[in-house]
Amino acid sequence: MNAQRSIPLTMYYFGLITLLYLPIGVLFLFSVNSSASLSFPLDELTFDW
Repeated sequence: MNAQRSIPLTMYYFGLITLLYLPIGVLFLFSVNSSASLSFPLDELTFDW
């Protein structure tokens, strides 16, 4: 694969990985939020469930 083609393909790959893992990160943030509602800004982060 030549260099002209690998740069856009690499950018596409990292964009796809970001779109797949970003919702998981947001769910983790909401799971450690002390508020009962799912909204921003987050109140405080806690591991108390």
